[in-house]
Amino acid sequence: MLKQLAIVLLMGAAGQLAAGWAPIPSDVWAIRSGPKGALVLEERMKFTGRAVEYVYRVRVFAEEGRKAAQLPDMPTTVSDIKGRTVYPDGRQVEFNDRKDFAERKVEVGGSESSATHVVPPGVTSDCVMEVSWSEPANGWFHGLPRRYDDGLYAKWTLANSVPTKLLVIEVFKYFPLAWVVEPSVIAKPETSDVSGFRVLTFHDLPALDTPPYAIKPLLGLPTLLMFYQPESLRGVVDDPLEAYWNQAAESIYKPDYESGISKGSAFKSLTDELLADLPQTPGERAGELLNRLNQNVANLSHSTYAEEAALPKTFWRGFESKDLNEAAKTRKTDSFGFRLLYYHLLKAAGFAPKIGKVVDREKALFQWAQRNPWQFHHTVIGIDLPSGAVMWFDPTRRYAAPGVIHPDYTAVNMLQVDSATWKVSRGVIPGLGTLANGRQFTYALDLSEDGDNVEAQGEFSGYPEYSERYSYLPLEPKEQGKALKKKFEAALKDMAVSEATVFNAADPKKNVSWRVKGFIEREAGRSRTVTPFPGMPWPLWVPSELDQTRKTPIVLPYMSTQVALSHFKVPHGFTPRLLADLHDENEFGKVVWALSFDPTTREVKVALRVEVRANSKGADRWESFKAYLGWIETACRRQIVLVKEG
Repeated sequence: MLKQLAIVLLMGAAGQLAAGWAPIPSDVWAIRSGPKGALVLEERMKFTGRAVEYVYRVRVFAEEGRKAAQLPDMPTTVSDIKGRTVYPDGRQVEFNDRKDFAERKVEVGGSESSATHVVPPGVTSDCVMEVSWSEPANGWFHGLPRRYDDGLYAKWTLANSVPTKLLVIEVFKYFPLAWVVEPSVIAKPETSDVSGFRVLTFHDLPALDTPPYAIKPLLGLPTLLMFYQPESLRGVVDDPLEAYWNQAAESIYKPDYESGISKGSAFKSLTDELLADLPQTPGERAGELLNRLNQNVANLSHSTYAEEAALPKTFWRGFESKDLNEAAKTRKTDSFGFRLLYYHLLKAAGFAPKIGKVVDREKALFQWAQRNPWQFHHTVIGIDLPSGAVMWFDPTRRYAAPGVIHPDYTAVNMLQVDSATWKVSRGVIPGLGTLANGRQFTYALDLSEDGDNVEAQGEFSGYPEYSERYSYLPLEPKEQGKALKKKFEAALKDMAVSEATVFNAADPKKNVSWRVKGFIEREAGRSRTVTPFPGMPWPLWVPSELDQTRKTPIVLPYMSTQVALSHFKVPHGFTPRLLADLHDENEFGKVVWALSFDPTTREVKVALRVEVRANSKGADRWESFKAYLGWIETACRRQIVLVKEG
């Protein structure tokens, strides 16, 4: 039953108008099939310099298409909402208030995150939903709403979850921000000037549908970018690109690290303490310095449970990241302050650090030709090696091993700033090698008459070690165990976990590890099946279905090695059915599964090794990649069958 809050159910002919909407043409109602169960008929964004005006019209023709009528949550500042949901028989539901929408939580970026969407009233599997609204441009310079980085930066992928018939962007001639539509290999707009607005019109845009092992920036969809061009750069926007970026380094990036920095006696004492007897080799010297900094100063942007509990309530009052003397005195700071500490300690140690401006490849790629100094998502610090290479560090990732960089910032272009000259160059942060990112699992199984007693241990290195640690770092020890128990039982629903312990989550000197004990109940019978690695996370995600063909490049998370070892004794009265070893290998990596059985001790040993050796490959290697994922699935699903003798 629909709430009667500013909603009017109207009975009448299809031509009856609501809030100025035109009648729905018969050819729209004739749309009964197509991908995703819906088609966006029209989407408009009009940037007037005082407000952003939106129009969204969608034809839903199947149950799966109902989600296309959902909208991202509307801020409380929106006004002039006018909408209706129309049915083929001419009925329609009008709405004109934020309260008329239902709210729904949806997953974004994986199951760990969610966002609120609003659902217009009356949406069915056979309808047309039309809505328009306005949002004030209350950010700086009155170009964008404040929710977009105070009105200074916004980016849209010009596509929807279903195909779009018509998409129109209108920008006021004297719009106060710089803006650009990034190139697209899929769709090019028609451009025109109408009544003081630049109008870009796109036709027949495909759905925003990222296939497995792909990144959105490589899908070729158009994007709209709006940003504030600083006054210090406006005089060089027409100069050669290198001149633009050098000026950006001098006027924007340099002050972050060199202006307003407070040092004093406490900082000098910390410097003397941490620089004493450092190794001489540059890589080891910089790495050991970061280790010492982690052991002596707490980055409270990633605080432990104990640190958070003990932190004075007044600590953040008047806090300044650039006050390095206070950070040295309290031995506490935030992520930016920690990066500044490391930068200035490197300088004190004789280095001329490099500043790496990186882009999250899941969201965008660095565009050298785009004169936009704000396109970066993160900053890392580097040093020159005698070989001419640069070794990169991310001091903001607390307790991560020196040299560990989040994979989303690696293997793609970045901007490199030399603090000795404040000149720029382009570069790439290479991902860590196959052996540097490791996960090792050890299983001891005790097969009793009514089930399997399981003891599993996990050890990690490289980025997997940081990722594992990060999930437990803010929790107190008993809560760490609960989180591990929950993770294991979610992966293996028939296992009752009796013990789950996480080790070293808050100890910067040791790698994080864990131990799990549990029991899997089995029914007695003529045979029993043994899973050698119960609850083990797979080296790579293997989707239940994969497309037959591929058009976009294949991008893997990172290169890595996963090793798993399992052993158990075969109960008396049973004989194992021995399986042939697996050994498969191609350009993506290697999968090895091996079993041994000692009839004297009745002990079975199983070893699994999976190597991921590629960061990315072209779409033409799709068949090889599917084969590689198939080998992983086969090896990880393998079970040993024990048959009763006699």
